[in-house]
Amino acid sequence: MAIVDLGSNTLRLIAFRVEGESFQSALSEKVVAGLAGLVRGDVLTPKGIEAALRAPAALKGILDTLQIADIRR
Repeated sequence: MAIVDLGSNTLRLIAFRVEGESFQSALSEKVVAGLAGLVRGDVLTPKGIEAALRAPAALKGILDTLQIADIRR
């Protein structure tokens, strides 16, 4: 199981190993997106949108490597 935490500057992927009713952290990976600096007014700039779309792709590669296929939104 994995959780993705979307922040203003980073996306963090935390993967857990589930054994019965217990969870053990298996991996914690962070991708810097730098979105806070790509906002004008209250709107994400075009560069900010591009950065926001690139960061999850990096995490997807890690999920693929860990063979985590069940992704829910």
